[in-house]
Amino acid sequence: GTINEVINGVAAADALETTTAAVVPTGTGNNFATNVGIQGLEHAFTVIEAGDRRSIDIGVANGRIFVNSCVGGITAEASSETTSERKAELGVLAYVANTLETIGEFDSLPLRVKTAAGSDGEKTQAWEGNALLVLIGNCRRFTGARTAQADVEDGRFEATIVADASPTDLLKSAALEGLLDRDSEHIVRRRTPSLTIESRRDSIAYSLDGEILETECLRLETNPQSLRLAVGGGYQPNPDERRL
Repeated sequence: GTINEVINGVAAADALETTTAAVVPTGTGNNFATNVGIQGLEHAFTVIEAGDRRSIDIGVANGRIFVNSCVGGITAEASSETTSERKAELGVLAYVANTLETIGEFDSLPLRVKTAAGSDGEKTQAWEGNALLVLIGNCRRFTGARTAQADVEDGRFEATIVADASPTDLLKSAALEGLLDRDSEHIVRRRTPSLTIESRRDSIAYSLDGEILETECLRLETNPQSLRLAVGGGYQPNPDERRL
């Protein structure tokens, strides 16, 4: 949550337009740092001194900024319950361990999700049903890959819903993230500049870059290319071009 807190502080000071941010990877997973091409501590300071600068999108969820991802469901609960001691012991695997412990007791989320029309022809779409996970990526694309950078300059989120999959089925898949690498009737994907997620039951805990927000209705929108950021050479302005 450090990156999240810093960027929200810059925004609160009305200083986004005059600030260039940089990432020094000293956290547990360092997913955002990896996605913007930062390979370690020494490399981070090299990038600060001489790296490229890019203007990237930020996400806004009920007025709070996030830069990497917004997650609701099983992994959000596991994240909020993962202790510092366990993270120090297991690193990023601490979240996976807590997810597997939580999944057997987790009730699926009855949701209504509505996405807005996008500039590339995406239509307004609505989805309603029970979900175990809702994953909104800004800089992060949710796959089983260690590095899964999304296009963070296109003004769109990558939204993934894991729907109607029983905890037993997920446990049988050996790894929760592995499910996201396969085409499945349980996976719903959207690209959209904004969306609304409504709970038909109680408040839901969402993890915004590791910071927890609980709400019954979450409204998310992108602020395109609003954050000036120092990036490493491995950063791809359009990661989909790399796959071609």
